[in-house]
Amino acid sequence: MKYRLRHIYWIIMAGIVFLSGTVSAQINDGSEAHGLFVRADTAYKTGDYDAALADYHRILAAGWESGPLYYNLGNCYVKKDQPGRAILNYERARFFIPNDADLESNYRFALSMLPSSPPYESNPVVRSLARLFDRVSINGMSVLLSVLYIAVIIVLLVRLWMMPFRKPGLYMIAVLVISFALTAVSFASRKGHMRNGAVVVSAVTAVRFEPMANGTIYFTLNEGASVRIVSQNQDWYKILRSDGKSGWVPAGDIEPLFPRG
Repeated sequence: MKYRLRHIYWIIMAGIVFLSGTVSAQINDGSEAHGLFVRADTAYKTGDYDAALADYHRILAAGWESGPLYYNLGNCYVKKDQPGRAILNYERARFFIPNDADLESNYRFALSMLPSSPPYESNPVVRSLARLFDRVSINGMSVLLSVLYIAVIIVLLVRLWMMPFRKPGLYMIAVLVISFALTAVSFASRKGHMRNGAVVVSAVTAVRFEPMANGTIYFTLNEGASVRIVSQNQDWYKILRSDGKSGWVPAGDIEPLFPRG
């Protein structure tokens, strides 16, 4: 009995360490910046897009983020005819409000303003797993992982003290563990995209073989193209395109989805 309890103890402790990481992935809802948000919204409705952008960015600078905030930023950039930055902010908003019909409609409209540029996509297996949860926000996935983990612990404890429940409990644990694993893979993929995803914000950027202005041009990317940041060398990013081609671009030509730590 002590041996079993010791194992359950270490399972619980490992889960606490894991879940502490998932909680840190959650992002502030921006409620304390309500006054600035209302003022920016008013400026947007009166056509003062520069003032609206200034207030929205003040909210971000104060450390608050939300789906509606990024959605409104995207709308401002559409009005200012900057589709690259609009797409950037719509993609940010999709992490928080993936089911928003207006967001998806405006996102598609911003894409229609640009030459065709395929988004960055992960490998097919990870992409398929991600689609299982593509209508769940990043915070929702964090909560789901917590619930699944707690459910596994509860079933383990019930099996330990209730003999008739041991066999059905084993089946339940198998289902819960598989669900947890699928959710964790999708969550990790989403977090990886948050950490390394980026969007081209200049009209056209030349991707070079080396991180230098006179380096040989490998290919070009149009505004609004989604890429993955592989590494950084001072004022240059090494990026990966969806077809596997990679190269170096000036840091000012692309913008990461979220600050890189």
